[in-house]
Amino acid sequence: MAYKAANNTVGLIINGIITLGPSGATVFYWAISALGAGFVLLAVLLIARRIASPQIVELGTDALYLPHGRLQRQTSRIAYSEIQGLAEVRISGQIFLYVTAGGLRYTITASLFPDTDS
Repeated sequence: MAYKAANNTVGLIINGIITLGPSGATVFYWAISALGAGFVLLAVLLIARRIASPQIVELGTDALYLPHGRLQRQTSRIAYSEIQGLAEVRISGQIFLYVTAGGLRYTITASLFPDTDS
C-alpha cells in the first residue's frame, strides 16, 4: 500500500459509494499502509513479550499460580483450600479448565499445559 500511495496519480472509488480524488486516494493508501505497519509492529512486540515472559500454570505446595491476564505480568495465587470447584469445558474444539475459588471463576486454557492429558 505504501508503494501504491507513493506512486498514486488517480482517484479511488470505494464500493461505488465513496469517491476520492487523487490526493484523497493517496491519503487513504498512506493510512491503510500505516495501519498495516502498526499491526505488524504490535504483533512483533507481543511475540517478543511472550518469548521473554511466557505464561505458565504453576502448581505450588500450597497454592495454584495462574497468569492474571493476557497483557499483565502478575500472577494470581489460589490456595488449594479456597478452591470450591473445577470444570473442564470444550468450546469449538478448545479446552478450558474453570477454577472456582473465593467467589471468582478463573479460566485456564489448555495451551498453558504441556499436553492435553495434563
